[in-house]
Amino acid sequence: MKSKKNLIYIHGFSASKLDHPLLAKAVKKAGYKFYSFDLPGHGSLRDVYDVNNLTFNFVVKYVIEEIKKLNLPSFIIMGHSMGGALTSILAGEKVFKDKLKGIILEAPHNNTVVYRSFGSIKNAISLIKNEMTRKLMKPKLSLFLKNMADQKKEYWSFLMNILTISSLNRIQNAISKIDVPTLLLLGEKDIYIPLTDTYENYMSNVDDLEVHIIHNAAHCISIDDPKLFYKYIIQFLKSFDKNGKITD
Repeated sequence: MKSKKNLIYIHGFSASKLDHPLLAKAVKKAGYKFYSFDLPGHGSLRDVYDVNNLTFNFVVKYVIEEIKKLNLPSFIIMGHSMGGALTSILAGEKVFKDKLKGIILEAPHNNTVVYRSFGSIKNAISLIKNEMTRKLMKPKLSLFLKNMADQKKEYWSFLMNILTISSLNRIQNAISKIDVPTLLLLGEKDIYIPLTDTYENYMSNVDDLEVHIIHNAAHCISIDDPKLFYKYIIQFLKSFDKNGKITD
């Protein structure tokens, strides 16, 4: 009989399933089994899928199929950055219904990333396409995009698809329908995820929400403050035992 205590980790944009090397140990410490996989065009699948032809919707479908293959009776999903957006979609769109018991979001990508940096999605797309190398760009997302353009050009087309209006709307619609216990971890020094706007977005949409702002952390909280990062995750996982939501 398979355990009901399982955590599935979804990595972020241009990363891999190995970007949280201590996560598996922390999850096991809380009494959970750990699962993860590389997204198309990432990690071990970098040469299997053409990143230039990837779409956000395709990645969503891929994640759903990979989780189905695990055939787990129940689980918690955790996602970082883009993985957080994917996790929000799985929860909000009720893809796994009663099997999904809760979610953990580390600096999740959401529509406020664009609004905070550019004022509107329409303005954002225009500026991203036409002003990428100029000083007219505002901070936050713009700095992230410039660094991405300089360092990881092969992911540029996929990134633009993630930032389309349809992708952002799908993420936001899902956030508004999340009804499972949610742990939200945000880094105060994150230049990509707007702290205040992301906090308010989830606070106004998710009823069962626990939020922790890590003051010494940026976008990768697990690297900047691993002690607090894993402390909050372990506490969240163990809380399911205390309230009887997950029992083997």
